[in-house]
Amino acid sequence: MIGLALGFPRALAQDAPPEPKLPQVIADGLVLHQAKLTEGRMATYLRVDLEKLDVRVLSALLPRKDDKMQAAPERAARGFFLNDYRTSHNAEAVMSGGYIASFSPPTPLGLVKSDWTVVNPPHESWLTDGYFCSEPGRAQIQRWIDLAAFRDCLQAGPILLLQGEPPKDLGRSRRPGSYKKLENSVQEQAFICTVMPNELILGITDKINLPALVDFLSREEMGCNDAIRLTGEQTAGLVLSDKEFGHDDYLFPSVIAVMPRKP
Repeated sequence: MIGLALGFPRALAQDAPPEPKLPQVIADGLVLHQAKLTEGRMATYLRVDLEKLDVRVLSALLPRKDDKMQAAPERAARGFFLNDYRTSHNAEAVMSGGYIASFSPPTPLGLVKSDWTVVNPPHESWLTDGYFCSEPGRAQIQRWIDLAAFRDCLQAGPILLLQGEPPKDLGRSRRPGSYKKLENSVQEQAFICTVMPNELILGITDKINLPALVDFLSREEMGCNDAIRLTGEQTAGLVLSDKEFGHDDYLFPSVIAVMPRKP
């Protein structure tokens, strides 16, 4: 599934307080930004200093040490809302991570590795053509990565930038018709990119197409080196302690979380 979700979304909170002016410092090393896109649409994103914060791949498929359901894994939850991940892990921010193959039960599409444990196998397709991997102090986005060298990894795609440029084969997949459909689809887009020397940008856009996302990430002021699309439509969401962008309407089997670094 590319991003279309079926189910019963949660009701959104009413009478939200007015949003503060951006950029806004969320925590030491974490700043919230917004940027104008085409036709009045916006991108909301976080700049993360990896020297001060940790970026994790979290998954409900990995039993926690304090999980009382370990003795009955068939009854354990296979997904959580984004905000539930945030509160249970004391994260500064949580974003939807990767595609969802099934909503019942929640199942990722592609490799998910969390805390050195592979909880979902790789998936070979034109859509999942890259990986985001991280460990304390560093992160990488590439087509091929030594997965054993990283604590956390997530498969997604397509890769949007490599060394600051769109890949020459972007759109020239084994299924060009499927890529063209995604390219032309106007929808919310969740993304992540690396910024040299030690920074990440992760965020979500209003409804735009894929070329508009590539153009945005290619802006000089963004400084993106490598970038990948994570998901879209109703499975694209970003939550902070007092803010929600995009959607948090479904149970996510895996997410990307910004967390304090452990000593």
